[in-house]
Amino acid sequence: MDTCIAVLCSVAPTLIAQFIFETARVSRLFCHQIIWNMKANFFKDDAAKIEDPMKRALDRMTDMVADSLSGGARAFYKDPTPRG
Repeated sequence: MDTCIAVLCSVAPTLIAQFIFETARVSRLFCHQIIWNMKANFFKDDAAKIEDPMKRALDRMTDMVADSLSGGARAFYKDPTPRG
């Protein structure tokens, strides 16, 4: 996942962003992993005070992937608390 984020930050970001979006639509596991990974990279420090220069791009990509979710995948994204 970190490799995908690194590539998103450098070479051909539009193509990589499209690849991430399309792959997230096909694989629920990848979708949730990439969302988590992008959110984990919003800030450069553990206190979440220093924004990463890519935060805005990661925000847009996270929103695009999350907005594409429906049904159970969207419900899980909104509330991942296990039921039962």
